[in-house]
Amino acid sequence: MIMFRKSDLVLFLINTPDQVYYSVDTVVGSEKAVHYPIEFLNSLNPSGVPPHKLILKAGVPIILLRNLNPPKLCNGTLLQIAIHSAGSLDLEVVVKDSYGREFHNISSLDIKWYLSDSSLGRLSSNSGAKTKTARLKDRQLKTRYYQQLYLNGTEGILKVTASILGYKQNLNNVDEAIYDEKFTVINSSLNFVLVEEAEIEFKRVSIFNSPSSKLHMKVMKGSGFFQVEASDPTKADVVYNSVTHQIEITPLETGTITITINDLCLGIVHKDVAEIQIYGISAVVVDVVDKVELGKTIVASVEVLNEDKQRIPASAFSLMNLQAVSASNIISINLLSKPEPHQYQASYVIKGLTLGHTSFKIVTKADIFKGVQYSSDTLPIQVFPPLHLNPDHIVLTTGATFQVLCTGGPQPLSNIEYVIDDKDIAVVSACGTVEAKKVGKTTLTAKAVGLDKKGNTVVFSEDKATVSCVSLQEVKIHAPLSRMVVGTEMPLYVVGHSELESPFAFGTAFPSAKFKWSISNDKVVSLNNLYSSVGLQESSENNFRVILKALQDGLATVHLDVYLPKEHSFSFLGVPQVLSAEIQIQVFKRLRLTNPEVEDGMIIMSPNSQLKLKNNRAGIAKVAYKILPSGGKVNQVPVVSIDESGTLVATSKLGSAILQVTAVEEFGVIQDLSVIVKVEETAYLMLKPFGKIMTRDWPLTVLPVGFTVPFIVTYHNNIGQVFDAVRSQIQYRASRPNSARVSFTSLNNTLSVQVVKPGFTVLKVWDVESSIPPDYIQIVTGTAIDPADIELTVGDVICFGSPLVTQEGHSGTWSTSKAILAIHPVSGGAVALNPGQAKVIYSLLNGFSTSTQVTIKDAVYISIEPGNVNQISNLPRAKPYKIYLIVQSNETHKMNNIIGKNCTYATENSMPLPLVQPPFSCELNFLSSSSDISANDLFYSSSGFDIEKGMYYCSIEPVRKIPISEASTLEGQLSLTVHLLTAGQTASLSQQLLLSFLPAFHVQQDELILSDIQSTNHIIISATPAVQRCLLVVPSDSTVLRVKSPALHPVFPASVTFPVELHDVNYLLKGDRSALYIEISCPITKQQVKIPVKVKRLDMSLDGSAFCQPLPLPPPSSEIYYDWYLMMKVAAALLCIIIVYYIIRWITSARRGMVTTQPVFLNSSTASSNGSQSFSPGHRPFTTSPFRRSYSPEFSEYENLSQPMRLCHLETSPKSHQRRRADNIFR
Repeated sequence: MIMFRKSDLVLFLINTPDQVYYSVDTVVGSEKAVHYPIEFLNSLNPSGVPPHKLILKAGVPIILLRNLNPPKLCNGTLLQIAIHSAGSLDLEVVVKDSYGREFHNISSLDIKWYLSDSSLGRLSSNSGAKTKTARLKDRQLKTRYYQQLYLNGTEGILKVTASILGYKQNLNNVDEAIYDEKFTVINSSLNFVLVEEAEIEFKRVSIFNSPSSKLHMKVMKGSGFFQVEASDPTKADVVYNSVTHQIEITPLETGTITITINDLCLGIVHKDVAEIQIYGISAVVVDVVDKVELGKTIVASVEVLNEDKQRIPASAFSLMNLQAVSASNIISINLLSKPEPHQYQASYVIKGLTLGHTSFKIVTKADIFKGVQYSSDTLPIQVFPPLHLNPDHIVLTTGATFQVLCTGGPQPLSNIEYVIDDKDIAVVSACGTVEAKKVGKTTLTAKAVGLDKKGNTVVFSEDKATVSCVSLQEVKIHAPLSRMVVGTEMPLYVVGHSELESPFAFGTAFPSAKFKWSISNDKVVSLNNLYSSVGLQESSENNFRVILKALQDGLATVHLDVYLPKEHSFSFLGVPQVLSAEIQIQVFKRLRLTNPEVEDGMIIMSPNSQLKLKNNRAGIAKVAYKILPSGGKVNQVPVVSIDESGTLVATSKLGSAILQVTAVEEFGVIQDLSVIVKVEETAYLMLKPFGKIMTRDWPLTVLPVGFTVPFIVTYHNNIGQVFDAVRSQIQYRASRPNSARVSFTSLNNTLSVQVVKPGFTVLKVWDVESSIPPDYIQIVTGTAIDPADIELTVGDVICFGSPLVTQEGHSGTWSTSKAILAIHPVSGGAVALNPGQAKVIYSLLNGFSTSTQVTIKDAVYISIEPGNVNQISNLPRAKPYKIYLIVQSNETHKMNNIIGKNCTYATENSMPLPLVQPPFSCELNFLSSSSDISANDLFYSSSGFDIEKGMYYCSIEPVRKIPISEASTLEGQLSLTVHLLTAGQTASLSQQLLLSFLPAFHVQQDELILSDIQSTNHIIISATPAVQRCLLVVPSDSTVLRVKSPALHPVFPASVTFPVELHDVNYLLKGDRSALYIEISCPITKQQVKIPVKVKRLDMSLDGSAFCQPLPLPPPSSEIYYDWYLMMKVAAALLCIIIVYYIIRWITSARRGMVTTQPVFLNSSTASSNGSQSFSPGHRPFTTSPFRRSYSPEFSEYENLSQPMRLCHLETSPKSHQRRRADNIFR
């Protein structure tokens, strides 16, 4: 037979690690422990009982001897021990005979090996056995026969079978009879369970620290027989369940432990295969919005954090016993649903039960915390009323606007977002103003939104309203009454076809409809505008409401035509559509006594109203009040009652009574007064403004922004009479509350309307305790400042104006909210300084003020007006040159920088211009010049503003730093650079203008002398070629003087000479001779110079002025001396013959030192101020000559026309002087 050896020999032969197991032996009775020690019990090995020390190896078969749980395993069942699925195993073969004797020559046997599944492993050989020598425990050597099994690493059950088929056929020295003997095949098998190394389900896991909290981790693979240990047994109990293959962990303390698994069959120890974190509670976190709508619910998310601020799974929440605790019964808090174990949040439903504020928190009430209670922060909760849109149905015509109001919602009010479904029909602004675009119906949704703790948008509450956009196809006139008593008033306003088409629907439409009211008989009734009593001139646009006043008895028709703009009209011809309506009003007189005429007194009260009576004798006389029954019925209860203080109280009954007032004077006189008191129902109410808005200069058509206008509500009966006392509860509603703020005043039935911003607003007033119809008025608001709401550019000059004045006629003062605008406090003249937005405020002395908004844009560039000034000269002038500029922005191209119709009253003294630096600077330079003279030596440049033209300018003014004679020949081109300045007065952008420079010409003579002997002289002018071409030389009398063609000066190239000739010699014989002069001008530079011309008769002259005279010269002789000389010639003819000889000799000697052919006579002893030689000390004033002879010579005419100039050299001795005088006498 072949078998696998049992006991120690079998264990020794299998090549796997040993696993030792010890039994626990105890004595049943404690008194026998002395006789039977534990060591004795451990040494016993009775039959059927496993030994005390059990040694097992992988692959060794085990037989179950006794099973204490019979239904599962039976006694004698062959069990198996698992082995690792990877590696190799040696299988030893032991063969015994029937007597138990071991067969030693196994190599002679024919052994075949079989595997049940070749995919799980393989044998080293399928036949025979390998041999090796092994030393036993007794030091003896023994030959062992074995076969090697190699495993593939795959799990499964592998059966290895060894079969001895007989002896080998090729054995030598063996008896052949053995082969012939019949051999019985011997088989033996061994079952192996191939397993992999053990793995655990979780590597890292957390568990809440609670005895009721147990963690189960499944152990996968391995043999299934494990020993499990915890790194710290004090923190958790760790137990392995071999049936479920799970590790059960029960936490004891918070902390972290690791798990070690010992595979008992494989002998493999897995250290720290899992990390278990045992955590406690560090915080309870609640995420919830702090507002809930009344009757609605919100959800609060609850999370619990451990010591590492990590979320604890919801599976532990039941162990914590989380509960919500509210501070009051305003809210209710309940768990929404039990969370799933894998979740980390628990949801609680909070419902608002009552309006108000409260708080709540989430606490842990479990006993596992040893008296410690964990709690969340106390969270506030507000229960607010639902958000409500007012109104819930909005009806508008195309182009009309209406601002909805929201009530309710969280307090303080959260942000309201408006959303409209169809933006083609209507649009809504951020403040809730709905504007109708086209006919149709849509829905408006208002949402009260806010932010939660994470910054996410949360909708607290919402409401919806219907928006209907309609077209106005029919109009009606709403009149409270059709019969009125003379002297009463009632309002008339327009409504549409249905009751929903109120003035709210069309009163704010743009483009506006025009309402034309008319009456058939202006003697019976009159139509007045709403604001005519306060001084406003209303236009026909959107004037849907008027006041009808009864003047005298009669019948009148009120007619209305409404002209719809073509944008809102259904006319196919493109013309405005006209809707019409009319009503008839009957006016009658009130009953009075005419004979005798008495003043009737009557008090009208509404039911349940009160009236405090006052009289003029209070405090002087003893006054008593008494109610007398009307109709003579003594026992009838009166409709009114009165107390001792004079308070008249009306009951709920309608009717009339007589009030008797008695005054007893101190001197015994008794006065009685009887007044009828009527208690009636109100028929209508009317809203009217009161007060006065004073204006001047131009009419006011709107209520000014910033003003507060008071209104009064009056109640009227069925014939138009005004009630003296009314029990009322007035309500109001404005279509645009952001344009006009309406509020009640301290007086009964009065309202105040504060104008906030320009626009159209419709105000509705009604009484909630009465069924009378409401009243509508239009409030047209705007600014009373001109110009208003404008966009400016830095540098713009604005002339603000306002027609508003005080009651005394005094104007207000001007100011600004920011320093970006400089404004004159009296005139309103202003200059824009810096970009930004500012408010211009006009304040009156009575405390009222109005304002307008201005936006100032930054200046981008400067445009220079073309053709303004192209050329300049250094000639002194009364006014400087002005180059006009316009400061521009990117948006528009302006024609000037002045704005406002009030500029006609503005002057430079009333503007802040002298105090404000213009937003640019002017710089003048020479681009090219023929001299070292700079532009600053000739000109002074500055900037300014011309209020008449409304433009800025660069001023260029000639200065006298350089004499004209030095600059007259200066040639060059000037460049005017305009630098745009920023807020820091630094140049950011420049604009350049090229200017031609034409210097003033210079005349080198101050006067010109001609004579009958020397009839031609020359004028020398220094000028540039451009100025030379424009010179005009004109004599004052062309019949006497003649100017010839000019020529270039041979010595001075920049000078030109003009010959002047005495054309008429007979001029010297005239007795009354006018002054002669030569006028030299340049039309381009506007320069004019007059050179005086003196004409002498040298043949009869006595003063010798015709000769070149040395200095000093005696004063010229008088005319008397000249006449005496003539008489001497006639009377002394004889003497002349005697002294001929002497005279001839005298004349001959005198002519030796004289030159008589000199064409020009200069005074060599006197120098002019300009550096040239002249005859007179300076220029004299001149006027334009009526006789002109102009020359515009070409340069070709200047050649070879001048004569050489020679100066006189005269003797200045007395003898020579006498000789010249005698020579003149004889000549």
